[in-house]
Amino acid sequence: MKSRLLILLGLLNFFPSFSQSPAELENKYWNYRDRLQKYFVQIGPGAGQSIPAASIFTHGNTSDTFRIVNGQEAIIPLSERNSYNGKIGFGDATLDQGWYIAVLASEYWLLKHKGLQNTDKFKALCNELYFALAAVDRVDDNAERYLGGLSSGSKNGFFIRSDHATDFLKYFRESQISYQPIENLASGGTAGPEILFIDTTNGTLKVYDPDSFRINLAAKNNAGLLDENNRVQFPGGPGQYGSAQNLGNEMSQDQVYGLMLGFKAISKWVDADLVVEKQKVILEYMVMV
Repeated sequence: MKSRLLILLGLLNFFPSFSQSPAELENKYWNYRDRLQKYFVQIGPGAGQSIPAASIFTHGNTSDTFRIVNGQEAIIPLSERNSYNGKIGFGDATLDQGWYIAVLASEYWLLKHKGLQNTDKFKALCNELYFALAAVDRVDDNAERYLGGLSSGSKNGFFIRSDHATDFLKYFRESQISYQPIENLASGGTAGPEILFIDTTNGTLKVYDPDSFRINLAAKNNAGLLDENNRVQFPGGPGQYGSAQNLGNEMSQDQVYGLMLGFKAISKWVDADLVVEKQKVILEYMVMV
């Protein structure tokens, strides 16, 4: 037994081991945070904003065989069809939201602990945290309106997982700094590319993307859902082109667990009187965990 132990210790000493310094680990963290902000989340107050994505896929679908050319719809060859090659996916969005909030809360404490409260980095973090928590309020406030088609929502604790509309792709495309375009959205159980306009003049629904290609509604990853008024419904809720009532987008226990984790981190690491843009960031229910 003793000889085996000596052999094991000898092997451990023979093979080199690698470790990273605190500075190297911190640099790795900021690199990952930079990627998160650039590619996986749009910070802001709008539908779908300040909710982190779970994945980005480089593959997608192609458009239909028609495009508006000089004001008229024309048939185009297969080689000229548009490809929606960047798809951003939001799965268990509010569960991920809890982890995201916990990351921001821990970063808040660490920056404050290092005396960096007066830096641009700390101020940007407080702004990001404000919108991340506002997104939780938003999916709570809008749940009944999105799922039940009501004219107004209610902050009663019942929430949806995500509230993206087709408009999300527009400001994501216009503001992102990315190695690839994001041209397709998967959120709340359905998916689709961005819409430029819809044509129903001849009794046939035709939907076009920002480059005037007709979207192939029969393709699985491009398909919008049509309501009783023949309007295109896109993920999560009301946007420019109709309102979705996607019953697969409602809350579940695991979504609540994720948010509770984030709220616990808030109560532990973030000042309860934090104010951003004259708005109190931390609401009472967020610290009662």
